[in-house]
Amino acid sequence: VCWKLNAWPEGYRSKASMIPATTRAAMMRGRCAMLSGARYAYAAKQSTLPNESTPADGEFTLSEIDGCNRTYRGILQICETEGKGRGLFASRRFAPDNLVMTARAVSKSDTRSSHSVQTDCDTHVIMDLPATLINHSCDANVGIRDNDLGAYDFFALTDIVEGEELVWDYNASEWEISTPFQCACGSPRCRGRLRGFKHDGEHIRDAYGPFYASYLKKNEQ
Repeated sequence: VCWKLNAWPEGYRSKASMIPATTRAAMMRGRCAMLSGARYAYAAKQSTLPNESTPADGEFTLSEIDGCNRTYRGILQICETEGKGRGLFASRRFAPDNLVMTARAVSKSDTRSSHSVQTDCDTHVIMDLPATLINHSCDANVGIRDNDLGAYDFFALTDIVEGEELVWDYNASEWEISTPFQCACGSPRCRGRLRGFKHDGEHIRDAYGPFYASYLKKNEQ
């Protein structure tokens, strides 16, 4: 029996839900202001203005990050997190089952990489911005469904408030993580080591209902 996607066990409240909405919004603006300030500090250090050739974390240029934030203004923003690099934060409220964003595959391979997500038994893709920067949590507030762009649509699993970080469960797409690693999501429901759906499938089904990769459902039949 699956949990209701808009309900938590009695007595449970996420850390974000315990912070007033106005405070959460101000915290998000502060994180994004820090990102903007760091951008210009970096430019001053390099004696140049940010441009297409200025790398951000070795993955994206600063102008790509800024452009994505402009595109998704009022929906979500790429901001700095505490100890996890960059992440995605809601710029508005999302009710359970609301579409949060649509990801597109920008490359495809038959081998896994540290930045890829699995979409089929032998298919691993790199998603475009902003989806590729969404962080993991064993207590995700966002789930996935396959789309026609070679990647996933991301849907709210809970009532997400403005300023809350958007997080999904990597095991909702990965069949087996070849090198299991220690999770640092910090959730009270943290499973410790991430090993993949092969090992944690029952939890994924119970926690997220239909919001996980379609190829994993086919493997169950």
